[in-house]
Amino acid sequence: MAPPLARRVRRWARGLLALALAPWLAGCWDVQSPEHLLIPTLMAVDRASGRYTVTIQAVVPALLSVSPGSSGGSSGGTPPVWVVQGEGATVLSALQAATLDFPAPISLSHLEVLVLGPGVFSPRAMADVVDALLRSPYLTRSFWIYASPRPAADVARAANALGLYPAQVLIRVAERETRTGRLAPVRFIRWLTDSRTVAGSTTLLPWITVRPAPPPGSGDDFRFPGMALIRGGRVVGTLAPAQTAVWSLVAPFPAGEHAPRPLVTVTNGATRWVYQIARHQTQWTFSPGRVQVRLTLAASLVEADGTVPAAGDQSRLQEALARQAARDVDALVRWSQARHADIFDLGRLAAATDPAWWAAHAGRWPTVYSRLPVEVTVRAQLEDVGNRLLP
Repeated sequence: MAPPLARRVRRWARGLLALALAPWLAGCWDVQSPEHLLIPTLMAVDRASGRYTVTIQAVVPALLSVSPGSSGGSSGGTPPVWVVQGEGATVLSALQAATLDFPAPISLSHLEVLVLGPGVFSPRAMADVVDALLRSPYLTRSFWIYASPRPAADVARAANALGLYPAQVLIRVAERETRTGRLAPVRFIRWLTDSRTVAGSTTLLPWITVRPAPPPGSGDDFRFPGMALIRGGRVVGTLAPAQTAVWSLVAPFPAGEHAPRPLVTVTNGATRWVYQIARHQTQWTFSPGRVQVRLTLAASLVEADGTVPAAGDQSRLQEALARQAARDVDALVRWSQARHADIFDLGRLAAATDPAWWAAHAGRWPTVYSRLPVEVTVRAQLEDVGNRLLP
């Protein structure tokens, strides 16, 4: 049995060791209570005359304790939201200037939407924005990113009739548009990865604008006039909403996101059929000097020219849908090639399929893409014609 003095020495040694390890075992040293933070949910970045303006829409948890009816307080449990703005020579300095009057630190851990104004679309400015975001220690990098043809600050200032949390309203409206295929929201990390994978690649960002006078009580402040084509940090064109719906049929769509269900309209003289795509599967195949895309559609007939086709018309309806979809995809491919804009990410497919061929053509890929033969094949399956299932 150890003598009493030895036991006391061991106890003191264990106690001192526990105290020495406590700072490391405690986790974050710079943790802040939520009520002491300024939490941006939407950030808008503009640039003019070489200076950045950052406008943030932020939740201020400290104001939750303010009683309803008092100045600055909230009612009904709605999160209080502030809109603050700062200007600086860099994005980070503008962000700091926006929060100088607020004593609490800023945390980007809950950022949900980033909007880039027209002045940001230059190689240098885009590099500054990306650098500032990647240096933020708590940034999740899974937020949505939009482009704006007008000052991005207008989006951050948008007062929505549905409540004091416009960022969430914007996300819900975007989800609705996504289901129609007329909008394809993009998360920051995916856009950043795509833009850095292939030299000369063209990435897409959804355009967003604010209605000057939305209908009272509708909450419908936001509009999405298509997709901006970004190459080399610059806007080189716009994909219209109808073209975006076609693009959504053949472009890779992230797993777990809202799958688009676009409409396809077939018109032949006095005949007009409207199909809604329920499911679709796309297969791209690359070989040197040739690209093939095979598209398989499962659809419902949701509108006809006054009559509901009989079940025996299934083959005719399927063939009409397949022909129209093939024409739409082919037209979009030719449109993108005329603008040297690889919106289908074929550069990455070529690099993975034939590295030697890609190495010889990567330096002039936009030009090579514009001349690449693309063969489109569509197979359609009609599942129902309204309230009647087809056999």
